[in-house]
Amino acid sequence: MLIQGSIVVITGAARGIGRALALRFAREGAAGLVVSDRDEAALASVAEEAGAMAVAADVSREAGVRALVDATISRHGRIDLFCSNAGILVEGGPEVPDEDWERIHRVNVLSHVYASRALLPHFLERGQGYFLQTVSAAGLLTAPALDDTFGIPKNGFWTTGTARTVSSLNSLHWGRNGGPNGYSRGSNATSGAATSPAVTMPASGSLPVTFRVWRQVEHQRTGFDVLTLTVLGTSNTQLWQVASVASGSPMVGAWTLVSATVPAAYNGQSVQFRFDFTTVDGTNNNFEGVYIDDFRFPC
Repeated sequence: MLIQGSIVVITGAARGIGRALALRFAREGAAGLVVSDRDEAALASVAEEAGAMAVAADVSREAGVRALVDATISRHGRIDLFCSNAGILVEGGPEVPDEDWERIHRVNVLSHVYASRALLPHFLERGQGYFLQTVSAAGLLTAPALDDTFGIPKNGFWTTGTARTVSSLNSLHWGRNGGPNGYSRGSNATSGAATSPAVTMPASGSLPVTFRVWRQVEHQRTGFDVLTLTVLGTSNTQLWQVASVASGSPMVGAWTLVSATVPAAYNGQSVQFRFDFTTVDGTNNNFEGVYIDDFRFPC
């Protein structure tokens, strides 16, 4: 998604990652920023720096999260991106008192559940919305160096979050050109691929897939670039492809909404989606930038 023009909420914003997110999103042109934390003094400082609305809240309590969501919608009318960033660290393992374990669980796990409960009706009503969670690889690892009180809650967070969000293929970029605001230049890659985690398709009904594409032409030339979307299941089916670089060709210099339909044969199946990009050029010196965002599919 693009931050410019968006309404963004950030929890745990008084310092660290939360503060960095607030300042970055302010620079990228967010239409409205709402920052939240328990530390009201530090929060006020960040709000002033970022030109944001400050809402003191305890995200370990569901009422606090709902009040934050309600205050944002009351002020700005909507939420485009909710950054569930708040987290705490209590060093130790099994010897840590029960009350500390409960506090860790409430902040590092349940706060995300509370946020999803508060946001989902709003997102469904609008037909859109992004829920971004700050996570740690500690939830996927088992090592003596990782305290139980940090790794175990993060594992619960990964498990809950994966089931809730399933998959997305967003903010992809191949090529080396500058592109839309908020997107960095590419890595000069002349080919690439990105595959989603597995997701189960609905048992019946249509299976629409939508996403946005921006293509950037660097030079006129005789070569061309190919971008393909494929669904992977018991068999593989190409859903969509574009291949051209002329300056007047589709999707060049502007976001274009693309839609495709997954064949009914995939109803009820566990599938993956894969984008493939390659450039076909005699020298491989000049090629376009390709950007993909807002990938959505039924789940």
